[in-house]
Amino acid sequence: RTIAIVGQGGTGKSQLAEAMLFTAGSTTRLGRPDDGTALMDFEPEELSRHISISSSFHHLNWKRTEVVLANTPGYAAFLPEAFATMRALDGVVFVQTLEAFGFDNGLVLSRESLPIDLRIGPANMVVIHRW
Repeated sequence: RTIAIVGQGGTGKSQLAEAMLFTAGSTTRLGRPDDGTALMDFEPEELSRHISISSSFHHLNWKRTEVVLANTPGYAAFLPEAFATMRALDGVVFVQTLEAFGFDNGLVLSRESLPIDLRIGPANMVVIHRW
């Protein structure tokens, strides 16, 4: 399986990727993009800006399934990189903050309130968090 983590810049995509790798045992430390210790953001420009500029890949094993995890950039200047990565996927994890949907009091989200159509494309998962 090849899964990409996508979403706007600054929503926690790289941090989620780091948590997934750590939880699956692919790494012994939980990296943080803001500290420059993330496995997924390793280019010098990414380390200095604390953002993903290019897609990066890492593998993990989860319940006897090998997963190739792709972390994509979220800022508009680097979207062609994200779109190129998304051509070879089995699934997408869409990450967004609750505030981006206009819900700052923890209101319940419905499928109809999301800005993406979950019925098209590969199997999807949505991660929404308070930032």
